[in-house]
Amino acid sequence: MIFLARGREKKLQKLRELLDEKMPKEQLTLLPTRWWFVGDILLTSIPQELMDYREDIGQAFLTLEKKRARSVLGKVGPTKEITRKPSFELFAGDYNTETTHKELG
Repeated sequence: MIFLARGREKKLQKLRELLDEKMPKEQLTLLPTRWWFVGDILLTSIPQELMDYREDIGQAFLTLEKKRARSVLGKVGPTKEITRKPSFELFAGDYNTETTHKELG
């Protein structure tokens, strides 16, 4: 069982509701329980079994985080090279993924 903070638990339930009609019920349990923001870009990682639904998942995240997210990027490959550069793909939103990120404020 996964224990989440109260606010995150509500958001995860809302995410499942948004995708209820678009995905099989058994695959809803595979949805990510964590996601991060860098500026107004939402970053997440989904299992390979959900890759066919990545656009729907991206749109659901944009709806869920409409005040904070402009784009949704999903990790699609391993971190590579000495610089540890991850591989991301645009799931939904604005193609311009350049953003401003503020540390501590």
